[in-house]
Amino acid sequence: MYQNEFIPAVFKLQFKSDAPMTPEEWEEMIGSLMGVYANRISEREKTFIGHIKGLAELSDAAFIKFSCVNALAGVHHEYTGGSEASSQVKMIINSLVSGVTAEESRKLLNLSWLFIEKDYHQVVMRVTEAITEEAHEHHDHDGEVCPVCHGHHDHGHEHQHHDH
Repeated sequence: MYQNEFIPAVFKLQFKSDAPMTPEEWEEMIGSLMGVYANRISEREKTFIGHIKGLAELSDAAFIKFSCVNALAGVHHEYTGGSEASSQVKMIINSLVSGVTAEESRKLLNLSWLFIEKDYHQVVMRVTEAITEEAHEHHDHDGEVCPVCHGHHDHGHEHQHHDH
């Protein structure tokens, strides 16, 4: 398997809860989302997860890291911060998967949320930005190293962000 067969996709998410949730509740909910997302990808024929990573920011000093390299192995998560509850979380997911386009990956993420939201009816998830391989293959970051491809593509043109 060659690295160029993996299609990177970066999703920025925002979660809002009607009532503040503890870090443990956020960790459980987002861990479930990531697990369902990895399973949905793995269920498809000829797909392979390279690495799915996520970082959820509960506050300036509290965050949860998520990591999955195989749906069967599950999602590893690690919390850093205090015990204060929060009603809003910003998250970024970096998904490197073979056999699934970035747009399909986004649809699978949305379907995964629909599957678990019944257990978290007080929470709304919104994809605020999607940076996909198709949209960012040629782009400019004002001299900065691209956070998606780390300088491995021609950056001669502006890239497109899909705001939703």
